[in-house]
Amino acid sequence: MARFVGSAWLLVLAFALPDRSAGERVEQPDAPPLPTIQANDNRTPAGSLENGVLRVELEATMGMWHPEADDGIGLPVMAFREPGKSLLIPGPMIRVPVGTDLEISIRNLLEDSLIVHGLPTPSGADTVHVAAGETRRIHSRREREGTFYYWASSTDAILRERSGAETQLAGAIVVDPPTGAADDRVFVITRWNEPPDTTVAPPTEKRVALAINGKSWPDTERLTYAIGDSVRWRWINASDRAHPMHLHGYFFRVDAKGDGRVDSIYASSDRRLAVTEDIRRGQTATLSWQPPAHPGNWLFHCHLSFHVSGDLRLTPPPAPHADASHGAVQHMAGLVLGVHVVPRQGHPSAS
Repeated sequence: MARFVGSAWLLVLAFALPDRSAGERVEQPDAPPLPTIQANDNRTPAGSLENGVLRVELEATMGMWHPEADDGIGLPVMAFREPGKSLLIPGPMIRVPVGTDLEISIRNLLEDSLIVHGLPTPSGADTVHVAAGETRRIHSRREREGTFYYWASSTDAILRERSGAETQLAGAIVVDPPTGAADDRVFVITRWNEPPDTTVAPPTEKRVALAINGKSWPDTERLTYAIGDSVRWRWINASDRAHPMHLHGYFFRVDAKGDGRVDSIYASSDRRLAVTEDIRRGQTATLSWQPPAHPGNWLFHCHLSFHVSGDLRLTPPPAPHADASHGAVQHMAGLVLGVHVVPRQGHPSAS
């Protein structure tokens, strides 16, 4: 009798349990949302500098990037961060005085291996392979002043071949003179692109996002200077395109150009004036200028129209505004900075 009762219960359970063999779909729990990536204005150096040694820890993982408004369209991309801090585009800035020893660890939290460029090792190699889940440590010494950068790829792609999620893996490296850091600003240009999907009808359109320090106009930073200020900019083109950068209203002086490995700092007699400087793919440039007059609102932007076109906007533009002064906000996107020059107290323009 006991055996019959046990068998009866087994029969009841067999009918009560769902039949997985019939191909019934099992609901999987939703994946956790990707962490939000913050725009990096390159004002705060990464790591800890003690006794001539800078120690920096970097992690690479996936995050959600908003190149326009913070509540605008998000793009899942790879990015760097320091442990316990926000993911950043561009990645954490490494800034040290010349002669500093670097101890950098890179932890790869991505599902794919990572190839990191621009962080030379004692052997002279400047490429480090970091397998998925692995941490690699790099020791080097920065012996030359200038503007440099590090970048990474999940494939063997060179800089001009990167696309999609890996295009934002880049960060600035600045090596200052022994006298200390200059009063300057550091800007990193990046470009994200998504090829059209031809497997659907009609095919999707190609999408592109161009950013300065992690943001696209009109959400890029606004810069304010007074007449007579000494302005010094370091530019890094970590994108796969050249960008002739143009300043409205003023001339600037080209103080240095580099390629990421070598930065050529020009002698005073070789520093030329320009209003447009072509910063090619992978190049760096140091530009100086001083607003002598003409207070007002100006722009510094790429001179290629399709790199500042409103067609680059991921989020549809707002409805046309009756005030024509809003045209630059509505009809431009991409590589544009707003520059506001104000009168200086005591300067003739202030009266």
